Amino acid sequence: MDLSINFYEYSIDFQKPILVKNQSMKKREGLVFSYLRNNSFFCFEAAPLPGFSKETVLQVKIELSNFFNEIKDFRCFDSLLPFYSNSTLFSIYCFLESLKQSESKQLKTKTRKYLDINYDQNSLVKSVTNLIKSSQEDETIKIKLGSYGGACSIQLFKEILKAEKFYNKKIKWHLDFSQSLSKDEAFMFYEAFPLGTFYLLEDPTKNPFDLKELELFREHPLALDQTLRENEFNFLFDLCSLKSVEIKPTMDIKRVFNKALRKTLKSKNCEISLSSSYESSIGLGQMFYLPKMTKKNYTMGIDTFKLFSTDTSLNPLYFEEEKVVVPKMTDLNFSVLTHYDAQKISIL
Repeated sequence: MDLSINFYEYSIDFQKPILVKNQSMKKREGLVFSYLRNNSFFCFEAAPLPGFSKETVLQVKIELSNFFNEIKDFRCFDSLLPFYSNSTLFSIYCFLESLKQSESKQLKTKTRKYLDINYDQNSLVKSVTNLIKSSQEDETIKIKLGSYGGACSIQLFKEILKAEKFYNKKIKWHLDFSQSLSKDEAFMFYEAFPLGTFYLLEDPTKNPFDLKELELFREHPLALDQTLRENEFNFLFDLCSLKSVEIKPTMDIKRVFNKALRKTLKSKNCEISLSSSYESSIGLGQMFYLPKMTKKNYTMGIDTFKLFSTDTSLNPLYFEEEKVVVPKMTDLNFSVLTHYDAQKISIL
């Protein structure tokens, strides 16, 4: 199989700055590569997230060049794990999977609705209220509360529950604290709401050992993301409250293919959710390759494409009947892309 691969750098603006590790981020930068086969156009993205990813865009550029200079067999990806960074591996995995498809396809998935934390309190309540009005029964809404603190988060969420009651909706509330609460603040928040209020409470405290004490409220379901990336403590998987593990493929693709982890979580009836690292539509769309590769259905958190003022694709992801649609064909948006390389490869 002979392919011509084209490589691009991109820079796209957010509609308004978002907060990443308490730092304002105005734009997203990364790499895109593409190829044409059987009249189908395939595109992939590698975009390390500043503040979280260890690798840089420059490092990923070098890694992708090395990979395509050396690749001979599309069944090679297991041997790549020790040598490439997470964001590079994410794009490579999906590229290799695409070689097994005869053509690109339109894809759909249900996703939770998402609100970022860069709101003042009144704007947050107003924005969530608008989501409640437009939501279906039992729909999941994820809110990031990491910048508000314990007491303020209680006040905010009580206002949100009033709106839920007013519109006679039952929402699955997924609250992400980004490890922002102290143990005392977490206890105060947990005690403020009756059991059954939340679908998931994600990364409530910075100290993972506080989660042991929060087991007093084990009926408040726990989700872990950053806590697991930063800590290797086995006791975290023994927490009775643990119901979901959030994995961001751009930052932690190796965990997606960790069979021991998947076996452990299955034994606990704990779900795995794949979620965004603020990739463009191309990077979010390539998440659909992962369930096929691991033969596992995942919850998707890819609602973040709406945060951008433009996109790497002229036909980006869109909503249709409460589902996110990945278009069959991707037309690259060359106004935000800079071509920097092209390689011809032959693969067995």
